[in-house]
Amino acid sequence: MLQWSTSGTGTWVNANTLNPTYTPSVADIAAGSVILTLAATNGSCPVVTDYLQLNIQHEVMVNAGTDDAICEGSNFNINTASATGYSNITWTTSGSGTFNNSGILNPVYTPGPADIAAGSVVLTLTGISSGPCSGSATDDMILDIRTSPVADAGTDGLICEGEDYIITDAMAYDYASVIWTSTGTGTFLNGSALSATYIPSPADIAAGSVTLTLVASNPPCADATDTQSLTIIQSPLVNAGPDATICHSCSHTVSGAVVNNAVSYSWSTTGTGIITNGTTLNPTYQPSAGDISNGSATLILTAVSASGCGSFSDEMVIFINQNPDLDFTWSPVCEGQPTNFIVDETMTDVNSIAVWHWNFGDGFYANVMNPSHTFPAVGAYEVTLTATDTAGYTTILTHTVEINSSPIAFFSIDTPNCEGNPTQFHNLSSTENGYITRWVWSYGDGSDNDTIYFPNDPNPSHDYANSGIFEVSLNVLNSFGCENTYFTQVTVTPNPVANFYYTTLCEDLLVNFQDASFPNGAGNVVGWAWNFDDPASGIFNLSDIEDPQHIFSAPGTYNVTLQITNFNNCTDTITKQVTVGAAPAVEFTWQSSCAEALTSFFTDATVVNLNAVATFAWDFGDGGISNLQDPQHMYAAGNDYTVMLTITDTAGLHQLCKSPCTCKSAAGSILQLYSTYLFRD
Repeated sequence: MLQWSTSGTGTWVNANTLNPTYTPSVADIAAGSVILTLAATNGSCPVVTDYLQLNIQHEVMVNAGTDDAICEGSNFNINTASATGYSNITWTTSGSGTFNNSGILNPVYTPGPADIAAGSVVLTLTGISSGPCSGSATDDMILDIRTSPVADAGTDGLICEGEDYIITDAMAYDYASVIWTSTGTGTFLNGSALSATYIPSPADIAAGSVTLTLVASNPPCADATDTQSLTIIQSPLVNAGPDATICHSCSHTVSGAVVNNAVSYSWSTTGTGIITNGTTLNPTYQPSAGDISNGSATLILTAVSASGCGSFSDEMVIFINQNPDLDFTWSPVCEGQPTNFIVDETMTDVNSIAVWHWNFGDGFYANVMNPSHTFPAVGAYEVTLTATDTAGYTTILTHTVEINSSPIAFFSIDTPNCEGNPTQFHNLSSTENGYITRWVWSYGDGSDNDTIYFPNDPNPSHDYANSGIFEVSLNVLNSFGCENTYFTQVTVTPNPVANFYYTTLCEDLLVNFQDASFPNGAGNVVGWAWNFDDPASGIFNLSDIEDPQHIFSAPGTYNVTLQITNFNNCTDTITKQVTVGAAPAVEFTWQSSCAEALTSFFTDATVVNLNAVATFAWDFGDGGISNLQDPQHMYAAGNDYTVMLTITDTAGLHQLCKSPCTCKSAAGSILQLYSTYLFRD
């Protein structure tokens, strides 16, 4: 018995024969293969099986990919095509372009001139099935070939403030869409149309111009852009200035008028007076008799905008006072000083005034034309002048008078102030109001004053020729005309007189210096600074004691300086030349001797200039002395003795000599020679 079975889900025809028919199911096809098994039985014999694998090959399937577009001049990379079950594939075109490799799934297509002219081309993918299948399949995709857009924003525009800008000459070609943008903050109406309208913002108007950009798009081609500049002519800003009131005989010069953004401006009037300098911002108006009678006149400032954008006007009114003209001035405005009030006769017809009345605002009054008044304290006072003319008209004029504090004059003086040295003065003055403009120094010694003006240095120095007590003053003046003076005394101290003496100067001997300075009545000398001009002596070259001693390092001439300082810190210095002489040469010999016998000593004439020696001084080391040139001496006992010879030459210079010798004791033995120049017995 025979029986076929399957690992899949297909169906059999004649499954009990050797040559059945098997129809694969969808699942079998999806799996790509199934196992078919044949089982044979014969009675009670074991079942025998065998199997085969049935591979199921798909028919070819192709997909040319999604339709796409490129810009003219570009190649097209095919990257969305797919194919299965094929033995080979081929790309073809309906146009005149070429493939870099038409036998692969993802070739590059280069459009031909005909493709570009047609604007599109059909690309076809054909696939041949792999065996045992023998079918084929095709699929198409459409490639659009688009032209780069062209944008022309049109000519630059110009509008007046308050107008909208309609774009009328913009053009674009080969575009799918257009859009307008602005560098400003205004808005577009129909901003996606060529003929858009732009409404400038206040910021655009203030800037005076804005750039409008037209963007033309035709994807996948790059956008095309073009710009135009829109100039916005601002309307003139016109302000004729504040109204004014003038006297009935006065002219008026306009102040405070402002014009911006205009090419020209001019003044006119509703009155009948005369305008002078009518094309400036500060014209002068002289009212006519009719204006005075009417009591006012109106001035009109008209400004013309650029580029024909219209004209704009503003007005100010001049009110003409019927009462007498009046004004006054005053000075100074200083605490504690009289303030003088002066009626301004250039404005006031003083001959027509019958009555003057002043109210100084502090409870005091005056009835003269030009009074003087001292205000009680610093502060602001409302000073009112009432003037009544002979016709009975009265004018009341009030000015605020600010009374300022006087400056504070003060200074300090450096000490000490010594005769012959500059005395330094330091200005310490201050002012609460304004600033100090002048300093006048008086030194009290009959010299000229020093007058110093701001911004120069107000800190002078002064040389007093003599000592004494001097009255010094400083007068300061501030920018309000207020002044003040400070007085003090400066004491100029006389300097001490430096002097010193010194003893005879010999090489290798102490020189005694004695201070002989004179205090000069200005306080005791309290400090001494000696400089011996002897750097080779090291730290001993200087001294700060009153009467020092010094050993000079070598013969020669030295400039010895003494600077003294007195109790008032004044100083004086003196320098004297000090000559240090060389010591004379000295040497001596002796004859060997013994204790209790005469020892002979001889001045060595080969070394010592005997003709230049004034004195001899021998010290035998045992208390014995001699002033002979060649003495003898008996030692009482054997011992160590140091023998010294000091000679003084005719110049007063000294020299000391110690010399070695050899002696015998009483027993006759030879004793040792010592380098310390000693005798032994």
